[in-house]
Amino acid sequence: MNFISNFIKHILGKRGNGRHNGEFLYTIGYEGLQVEDFVNRLKENNVKVLADVREIPLSRKKGFSKSQIENAVNQQGIKYIHLKKLGSPSALRKEVKKNGDYEQFFDEYEGYLETQKEELQSLLNLVENTICCLMCFEKDVGVCHRKIIASEVKRIDRNGLQVVHL
Repeated sequence: MNFISNFIKHILGKRGNGRHNGEFLYTIGYEGLQVEDFVNRLKENNVKVLADVREIPLSRKKGFSKSQIENAVNQQGIKYIHLKKLGSPSALRKEVKKNGDYEQFFDEYEGYLETQKEELQSLLNLVENTICCLMCFEKDVGVCHRKIIASEVKRIDRNGLQVVHL
């Protein structure tokens, strides 16, 4: 049993009990937000689990490093999970910073995701059991790898999962 399956079983107390109401997968970028505003957006959308998809969950922005954001959301009844394997690899991040070629970045990230099928299926299992939101830095989902993750989860879902970028 992998990490996400254990998380579903032991933290949420749910397993294989059908889709959540609304059938949404949310994504959010914290760029430009204060922690309070960030958490309020999650609460407004009834998010139950915040899935951090940064490879390295550290931030120069106050309040958004792993332990800080985990504490902030836990205080509001939202569970936190770090999905390191879905983070964009360092080499890809460095290359896109250097050349600004997001098309190439997304193509290469999609190739990387091909090696993470088990992690993606586990994420889908989580999404099927609770209201989940993928978190990364970028405000504009158009320049963030979380759009690729969400798209891939929707593709493997095949049950009309709707992706909403907060």
